[in-house]
Amino acid sequence: MFLFAIVADTRAMTPPQRQQVRAEQSRPLLAQIEAMLLQHGQRVRDIGHMTDYASYRFGEMYLRRFGNPLKITQ
Repeated sequence: MFLFAIVADTRAMTPPQRQQVRAEQSRPLLAQIEAMLLQHGQRVRDIGHMTDYASYRFGEMYLRRFGNPLKITQ
């Protein structure tokens, strides 16, 4: 699950409920992201390249899950 999807899923909840859901779902996801960045960081030359790689990977994951939001359907 993506971080922004967690936020979207909690819009109708009360603030304490949102905080609990975000803590339960966001922290494990952030740990996975950190592990992925650390794992691939050995192959990356500098911070700029690491963020480029992360952006690319997150873009791929978003498109697989939600599709292309710019695609015009007829």
